[in-house]
Amino acid sequence: HSNEKLYEGQHDAIVGAELWNAAHHLLRTNRQGYHATKRPNAILLAGLVETDDGRRFKSNHACKGRKRYRYYVVDQASDAGVPGNPMRIPNGELDAAVSQLICKELQDPFALLFKADVELRPSDIAGLEPRAQAMLAAVDQRDYFTVRSLIRKVIIGSSYVEVQLDVSALLNGLAIAGVPHDDTIALKAAARTMRTGKAVRLVQQNGRSPNRAKPNLELARHIVKAREWWSELKSGDIRIADIARREGLNPSWVSRMVRLNFLAPAVVEAIFAGTLPDHLGPDLLRHPKLPLSWQEQLKFLAVTAHKN
Repeated sequence: HSNEKLYEGQHDAIVGAELWNAAHHLLRTNRQGYHATKRPNAILLAGLVETDDGRRFKSNHACKGRKRYRYYVVDQASDAGVPGNPMRIPNGELDAAVSQLICKELQDPFALLFKADVELRPSDIAGLEPRAQAMLAAVDQRDYFTVRSLIRKVIIGSSYVEVQLDVSALLNGLAIAGVPHDDTIALKAAARTMRTGKAVRLVQQNGRSPNRAKPNLELARHIVKAREWWSELKSGDIRIADIARREGLNPSWVSRMVRLNFLAPAVVEAIFAGTLPDHLGPDLLRHPKLPLSWQEQLKFLAVTAHKN
């Protein structure tokens, strides 16, 4: 398509016709209210999240320098009489957990519809999988309109996250017409909340955040710096006190930093792969009681070494 004219394609189709049509159907069904809520910083799950005892979450944010951190925070009005700090979960972690849970179910749309007690007709089955793939792709990208149309409620328990999926919206998105359905279906995944500072982190069973794995840049920079300093120290021409003076740092801090040079290869690999459990931060990895033996380190940190 160019200058309002259509031309014959010179290559094979990148996607099949069924998937193309399903994607366009999904786009058409999600246009209602588009211009009213098209804002890049729309909070994906605003107004949809509550605890398992009915306390509601509202969206909030905090600024550190030029960076803004967004959270889902238990509304004080619904948290009356509950002791301690209000629960505050980073937006990205909860958004990721919810979208991953829905995507996992959409990988097998027939099983999902069976759970919802939907009786499919032969005409519904044709093209169902491509339509489900298109919906899965939209949810995976955290498309605001697709995700919010599918969710009635998100419940945070002490050891799980539950998504109450709107079956009617699911059927509409999958282009299954004429099957009235007012129910929801509960999708549940094991996850626990773990307080770190003022925020509550959402952690999967493997100890990792639901967010996609990405390198821990802070730790990676520390490791690179530790190796530079260790190379200088090995030469015998410089001491820790000299490095501290040059860098404007405390000698004891430099000494702890250098310890990162002796981390087990499996720990370093996990840092650069983004698979290090969330509770293993710089302070723990620089701790003076961290064993120098690689095997003892892995036990101390509960990190599994990958076998070739």
